[in-house]
Amino acid sequence: MSGMAISCAIGSISSGYLINKFGRKTIAVISAFFLGAFSITFVNLHLFWLSATIMYLNCIIAAIRYAALNSLTLEQIPEFRGTMMSANTAAYSLGSAFGTGLGGLILIFYGYGGFGISVGTMGIIAAVVFYLLTVDPTTQLPISGT
Repeated sequence: MSGMAISCAIGSISSGYLINKFGRKTIAVISAFFLGAFSITFVNLHLFWLSATIMYLNCIIAAIRYAALNSLTLEQIPEFRGTMMSANTAAYSLGSAFGTGLGGLILIFYGYGGFGISVGTMGIIAAVVFYLLTVDPTTQLPISGT
């Protein structure tokens, strides 16, 4: 647990530099993809030390993704940052509640291997959704109808 906490701290500290250098959307998409891929890997890998290493790397990536997604959400509609953060928190909480129940069912019926595959697949799908449906207004101009 201490290693995971240190890994998250490393990810949180490095996220600002990475987001400023490569952009919110780029970091959000890449980190969501690798978080999904590594979630599948470390749960289904049968080599303890390699699995633990990937898990710590996953913690770093999760912290980076968290910062990038919050920053990206905040910039979607700059005039309504407060409302966007409230809506983001509500959606996150609803997704956490729903995901906990669904994850519990998957864990009961398919075990940890199936759970890792389902969580990882959803992470990869999330990366595709972020790539296709979000705009980083700080680096891209939104598409205008006029």
